[in-house]
Amino acid sequence: MRYDRASNQLDRHPNCILAAYMATEPDAPIRDQDHRCIRPSPARADEWGATLAAMSSMYGLSPETDLSPLNGCMLTFVGFGQYQLQLAFSGDADCSISIEGDYTVAPRGHEPTTYSEAVAGATALLPILGHTVTSAMVPSDGTVRVVFDDGSVVEVLDSLSHYESYQISLGGHRLIV
Repeated sequence: MRYDRASNQLDRHPNCILAAYMATEPDAPIRDQDHRCIRPSPARADEWGATLAAMSSMYGLSPETDLSPLNGCMLTFVGFGQYQLQLAFSGDADCSISIEGDYTVAPRGHEPTTYSEAVAGATALLPILGHTVTSAMVPSDGTVRVVFDDGSVVEVLDSLSHYESYQISLGGHRLIV
């Protein structure tokens, strides 16, 4: 096997860089760094389709999800990349939200605005720095709502059907949607 970059071989989100082990045979499956199959050989394509259908239930986030570790945490960092927005919180549990999909910001007393690009919401997010989370919840499947002590609301949407929309780190736990 030879080591190659999957970015030349896979249709994937532009912000994601994967490394894969590629066999020298053209029909060999591609595997990720943990040796899980991320593209089957043509002979196993039907089985792969069934596996993906079974895995579809892991996407989204249930309204029963406990996001209470965010409550009482202060927003201490807002960072922007070309395809990613990072929100970091300090408190009893260090928490963060990494957004690659759509999100909305509703400053206190204003209507929410939806942003599809990470840096697009900068002017709405920066005033929230230093404010504390009063409530964090999942009001509907896949949507995360974070309410701050100044009345501002940030919602993270599960907007990318084939890729990660966001990740939430709650102390030692990570949720990937």
